[in-house]
Amino acid sequence: MADGGFVITWGSSNLTSIHNVFGQRFTADGIAEGSEFQVDTTGIRHMQPSMAAMADGDFVVVWFNDTNAQLQSENSIFGQRFASDGSRVGDQFKVSTSEPNNNLHIRALPDGGFIVSYDSHYSASGEPVRAYLQQFLAPSSVLSARIKTNADASDTIGIIDNGISFINTKRSSLGATINRLEYAADNLTDIAQNTDAARSRILDTDYALETTELARTQIIQQAATAMLTQANQQGQQILELLKAMDY
Repeated sequence: MADGGFVITWGSSNLTSIHNVFGQRFTADGIAEGSEFQVDTTGIRHMQPSMAAMADGDFVVVWFNDTNAQLQSENSIFGQRFASDGSRVGDQFKVSTSEPNNNLHIRALPDGGFIVSYDSHYSASGEPVRAYLQQFLAPSSVLSARIKTNADASDTIGIIDNGISFINTKRSSLGATINRLEYAADNLTDIAQNTDAARSRILDTDYALETTELARTQIIQQAATAMLTQANQQGQQILELLKAMDY
């Protein structure tokens, strides 16, 4: 994960042969973060999950949906995208519908998309084993879809709806983030204005202080000059009195 943590996924079954996929998030120190969570939401035979961390901090889990344990030609692959905090992003989506599957892997792409790879296990009609790749844009919108039947069309529409849901979720998240940033920017603007006003008042106070100090200094200088002049005049007057007494 982007923060150094990691996610472990696994398949679990009970006595009634119901298989589900679960996951657990861990911090970078290997400490469990939150409780384990169920990845899949529908179906009864989900197994062999594969997980990849996305460039934006999300992670995607894909798994087999084995509707017929004896005849794997009825297999399909589903996926679910999660945010970094473990919350679901959009709905569970279908990766494949018609090919039998084996060796399921998912790899993240630098642009936030991902590629799911798998191959055919065997076929009742004797077709050779084939490898498949399905690329998804960021997020889970199919880059290309095989539409041969009404079921394929419905699955493609479901994938598109899931992509729209993801986009709406991200738009809401980005909108909330933008609102917080705008609020923070307004607060910073108010702080800057208040700081400028306070600085102006401080400068006004400093100017008044300097002006008062200048006036005090001038008064002291003028007083000293007057006292010195008066002292000089007193000495002169005494000399004149002494001269008058000599006559």
